[in-house]
Amino acid sequence: MQNYYSKNVDQCLEELSTSKQGLDQQEAEIRYDKVKNLQITQQKEKSIFLKFLAQFSDLMVLILLISSVISIIIGAVQSSSEEIIDGVIILFIVLINASLGVFQEQKAEKSMQALKQMSAPECIVLRGGVAVKISAEKLVHGDVIVFDAGFIVPADCRLIESYNLLVNESSLTGESLPVKKDAVAVLSDNCQLAERSNMIYKGTIISGGRGVAVICSVGIETELGKIAKAVDSAQKELTPLQKSIKDVGKLLTILILAMAGITFILEIIARGKPLEAFLTAVAISVAAIPESMPAVITIIMSLGIARLAKQKAIIRRMHSVETLGCCDVICSDKTGTITQNKMTVTSVYCDGKFVTSEKPNNMLITAILLCNDTLKTKKGYTGDPTEIALSEYASVFKIFKEQEQKAYPRIDEIAFDSKRKLMSTLNAYNGKTMFVKGAVDVLIKKCNKILINDKVYPFNESQKSKILQANENMTGNALRVLAVAYKENPDELLEEDLTLIGLVGMIDPPRKETFDAVKKCKKAGMRAIMITGDHVKTAFAIAKQVGIANDLGQV
Repeated sequence: MQNYYSKNVDQCLEELSTSKQGLDQQEAEIRYDKVKNLQITQQKEKSIFLKFLAQFSDLMVLILLISSVISIIIGAVQSSSEEIIDGVIILFIVLINASLGVFQEQKAEKSMQALKQMSAPECIVLRGGVAVKISAEKLVHGDVIVFDAGFIVPADCRLIESYNLLVNESSLTGESLPVKKDAVAVLSDNCQLAERSNMIYKGTIISGGRGVAVICSVGIETELGKIAKAVDSAQKELTPLQKSIKDVGKLLTILILAMAGITFILEIIARGKPLEAFLTAVAISVAAIPESMPAVITIIMSLGIARLAKQKAIIRRMHSVETLGCCDVICSDKTGTITQNKMTVTSVYCDGKFVTSEKPNNMLITAILLCNDTLKTKKGYTGDPTEIALSEYASVFKIFKEQEQKAYPRIDEIAFDSKRKLMSTLNAYNGKTMFVKGAVDVLIKKCNKILINDKVYPFNESQKSKILQANENMTGNALRVLAVAYKENPDELLEEDLTLIGLVGMIDPPRKETFDAVKKCKKAGMRAIMITGDHVKTAFAIAKQVGIANDLGQV
């Protein structure tokens, strides 16, 4: 893949032989014929017959098949119905065992196929300047896509336009917080993947804002496709149980053949009849084979599959059940697995104290709702996860963003800037009021007053010390902290001479079920390890909370 992130928009469009109007339909179809083989596809599905034959690959099963055939032959030669019945029973057990394996594999593959169809993405693409909705699989190099919040990126793209664009790249980089993107940026050739602010990648999710992008890579060319290809090409290994059965099978085969050989020789010496000696040796061999073992193993694993299915776990192959029982260590991603991948307000400092479950002062609630760009939809709030957390926190006290915005409409604003680390809005509140939120270290330098119990006091060194101590307590617990301030009837939108209201701390909290899962792991003798790219303090706070770690030295 070329370094499109190190080129400006016009250069990228020129290299991809496209324009901001997108490709025309004819050109798109020509290009699709060239790239359709690049799609990330599952390995070609085997036929039921081949799956059935694959069930006989174990040495033990092969020995059983051979013994079954020999038993039937011996019965036919000796006119012994008992030998024939034994052979048929062994054959029946082997066939039932194979049928159960094929049935389970087919059932799991149908479930996974259904899940794949449910998640098949579509997107809006410009074809000759006209917006059309197509399947993501039909996208080609040079296609121009349009997207907004909630969109799942279908390919690796270079941004053409971006408006307050935030992207959740946790599935690719492990970064829990959304990353701000900028179409105008031109980066260095050696820029790392997680720092490419002018690119969006397949499988990531648009958290907020909107944009337009041109597709640079599709299918297995994408960063996610490279991972899929590496996983697909990984060498398949036998499970511990399969290895054990294979070893037992080899040992049994050697012992049975040795025993049959010795029996055959002794019979020849004693009786001198080769046919009878051979039949006796074979009979002893068949009797020594534990023909019920594969059936017992299959039944046990089938019961395990049924129990896992009740826990909403799809098991594709039977032997995978057994590998779970052999685990000593479980490594888990933090974001979205141990945690909810959703910012939540857990601590508020205002009126000179920490507020837990009770409602904070009204001015703080008003400020975090009016200095906020979230939108309410049928599915809840959309936008920046931090602002969503603020809106949802206020809704706990039956105060809603859309109602506050309607009562006190926005007059003007200064959008958030990563250099300023602040966002400000001017609202029709008590005449005109400017609300500001942002980084604590930046905002407190712009405050000369503080609001305590609805009264305004000078923001002296004593008050500043208390605020800094509260901030340190929050950050020590791995919280992301925002300071909130306001200014009444400003002559112009200047972020200075502000009145500090308080601090709001939030974190991506652990899932409720994680606590019990970690306890069960420890009880079962397994070690749980959390993998994350977060800051040491953040990682330790979460790991300690769920019971994975109890000392910073374990990080």
